[in-house]
Amino acid sequence: MGKTWQWYCSARPIDSLVELKARADLHGRRLLPHEIDIMRRLASVEAKVAAQQ
Repeated sequence: MGKTWQWYCSARPIDSLVELKARADLHGRRLLPHEIDIMRRLASVEAKVAAQQ
């Protein structure tokens, strides 16, 4: 998951799957389905934490 985490951090904030795909295309990266799932879950957790502050 190391590469996925690094890419997620550099691509933040992720507002939609369309934006995620555009960023991946821009960087010449083909995201695998499990990587997209991980990033969506991370974004969800991040949004919940931000809402609590």
